[in-house]
Formats: sequence, structure tokens, C-alpha cells
Amino acid sequence: MKVNFSKPCAQPPISQSLALVALLFLLTGCVNDPAMIQRAFPNLSTPAASPAVDVDSAAANRILIQDANSNLFTVQPDGSQRIALTRDAARTRQYSQPTWSPDGQRIAWAEVHAQGGELVSSIQVGYANGAAPENLALPFAPFYIYWSPDSQKLVYLSNWTDNNLPSMALRMVNLTADGLDAETLGQGQPYYFSWAPDGQQLLTHVGDERISIRSIDGVEETLSEASSGFPAPQWSPNGESLIYARDEAGLRQLVVANQAGETQKVITDYNGIISFSLNPLGNLMAYTVAEQSGTSAAFGPLYVVDVQSGRTQQLSQARVFGFFWSPDGEKLAYMAVERSQGRTMLRWHVWQESGQQKYALFVPSGVFLERYLAFFDQYAQSMTIWAPDSRAFTYAGVDSDLQSGVWVQQLDEGKPARISNGVIALWSPR
Repeated sequence: MKVNFSKPCAQPPISQSLALVALLFLLTGCVNDPAMIQRAFPNLSTPAASPAVDVDSAAANRILIQDANSNLFTVQPDGSQRIALTRDAARTRQYSQPTWSPDGQRIAWAEVHAQGGELVSSIQVGYANGAAPENLALPFAPFYIYWSPDSQKLVYLSNWTDNNLPSMALRMVNLTADGLDAETLGQGQPYYFSWAPDGQQLLTHVGDERISIRSIDGVEETLSEASSGFPAPQWSPNGESLIYARDEAGLRQLVVANQAGETQKVITDYNGIISFSLNPLGNLMAYTVAEQSGTSAAFGPLYVVDVQSGRTQQLSQARVFGFFWSPDGEKLAYMAVERSQGRTMLRWHVWQESGQQKYALFVPSGVFLERYLAFFDQYAQSMTIWAPDSRAFTYAGVDSDLQSGVWVQQLDEGKPARISNGVIALWSPR
């Protein structure tokens, strides 16, 4: 990811920022629809206090929500049994980047607050039952958090300084009996990465040119200096293969390689920029290709390819703004641009081998659009919108009737159910 050094959150490059602003302008109905704009950007309001809920430390089938204030809480899929993680968000105290641990026991998030005329940054790690979180002060606030597969540590990206120049750091937080501690693993920008399934190594893509394997003890092995035209790499679920894109004599190729960087299979050639995601079973890969250049996600037509046979299907000719595999690896939820009643919106689709199903039109919340969808191929590895049983998904935004909030779409129902206020919604992994 690439960031503005003066801000505590991830920002796309200027060309992509303008594209996102233009899209958001279209999605909010332009200036002739003030009601839509108001609902897409709700006023800050303090939610009513919630009663304490007695649950185990590990969460099962719960949805993590960030509200318009930036307070964090979890609920059941029907919106009941609310558990507050934070209650004190204000203009001088903001929370962001809430992220479930893979075992569902813990949630990490970033905090920035004003203190004595200075901005103080930290990371907090709490239990899903709302118990008081542990706090670690940091030089800069994380703008992306990604837990290790074993839930024992996490890595994050933040702004940094290198020889008094703005940069970006990849840092690791260890969860120990004595509390939290952090160390720096690498620097550079933009910076994208993927955990190895064993939690001991990271596949990194730095500066839109270098692909490396970096161990958590800091040793780096460069695999390629000729990567180009893609953001986030991916380590295969079985740990045997690496997926990234390279420039081969001026030809851009999406490839599957072994851990020595030797190409095992070419998935596709392309021009422009590509974003991709391998399903949890490792047999299907979805990708979009767009003509624009840049270092954030590609927004273009969507394809699914069988990795072994190479058989490819085009799922959408319209531009797609994010796609996410279900936990069972059989379904792909994606958002395609659609014009409806004079407004440009996004429509949810779910594809599986038996066919496709259309779901609701909506306008994503500003936070969801700018901080998550702009980098959806990276976030698809560290969070999920899907229910653990792959029968429903959740999202935050404004529907076609101008109602904002958090929605749950059951696959066997025609319309989504609104369960809460909120600007971000993430389902627990279990």
C-alpha cells in the first residue's frame, strides 16, 4: 500500500484517489440527491449504551462493526447481543482497522488520539468478549493489520521515516505473557504482503518491483526484481506455491511459482494492472484487469480461472470493485457497477459453478470504499465479509431506498436485512 506521510490511514496514489472520488461522486447520486449524500456520510452520533453480554472469549458467528464515530462493537448476525469494544471515540480519539484473529478469540485495532497538543498512536488487542484490551504505543498508527495464521502475532503497515524522508514500515507485534512488543521487519513503499500458512514467513511486494520471501526473524530472499502492474501477492493455502505478477521481456504475466521463484504455471498475460485472489481450496483464482496504472487494486472485468486446467470464465464485463471468496472456496461475492434510476451504484453478485445470482444494489460507505475497496486484494487475505458457513455475507452502505447501515444478505433470500448502524462490517472467521 502507498500512503500520504502526514496521515494515519492508507491512501491510494493521486490518479487512483481521483478515480475513487469520481466514483463516490457518482455513487452518491451527485449534488441533486442530498439525501443520498447524507446517508452515505452519516453524522457522528454516540450509540446508546449496550448491556453487558456474557460470552466466551472466542467469538463464534459474530459480526464486527465500526460505527460512524469509529467506535467498535460486535453483534450476532441478526444484530442482537451487542458487545462494545470501545465507547469513547470522539473527534480527538479515533479507532480504525479492526481485524479478527483467525481463531476468533481476539480483535486488534489502531487508535489515534490527541494528547497535549500531539497525536498519540497505538495498537490495541482485545478479546472478542469485550474484556479490557492490551495497548502498545507506536511511533505511527497502523493503517493495515494482518494476523498470523496461528493468531500468536500480527504484522502491520504504518508510516515511517528513513533518513528523514517519508517511507513505510512493515512491523510485527508479538503477543507475549508480558504484554505486547513490536519490531520492524522491513521498509519501502508501496508495500504489500501475504503470510505463509506456517506463520514463519511473508511473501512481500515492495516498490512495485521486488518480490521477496521475508522470514519473521528479518532474513530476506529476493525472488524477482521484475514485478510490475499488480498490488498484493498471495501465498497458496497449502504453502507450496506463490502467486504474483512479473514483467517478462516487456510482457506482463500472472504466474504461479515455487518458493525458489521458479515459474510453475502462467495464468494469463495482461496489459495495465491486475488484482487477483486464490480461493481457500487453492483450485480457483479470480482476477480483474484494468488499463489504468497505479499501485492500488485493479477495477475492471472479472474472470475466474481453474488453476490446473487453465479454463477461464468471464463473470462480468462491467467494472468490478472488489471480490471475496467464501470460506468453503466455492462461492465468489463481487460488486459490479450498475446504472439504476439515474444513479450509478454497485450490485452484489455471487458466482459458483452452478451459476450466478444477483443481489442488492447499494452505495458503499465512504470508509469501506476508500480504505478497503481501494486495496481489496490485500484485505481479502486478512478479513472476510462471509459467514463461517458460507451461506451469507455482510457489508456497510446505503441501499436503493436511501437507508444506510450494516446489512446481512442470506444467499437463499432475495433482500438483505439491515442489522445495525455502521460503516464497516467484518464477519468472524469461526
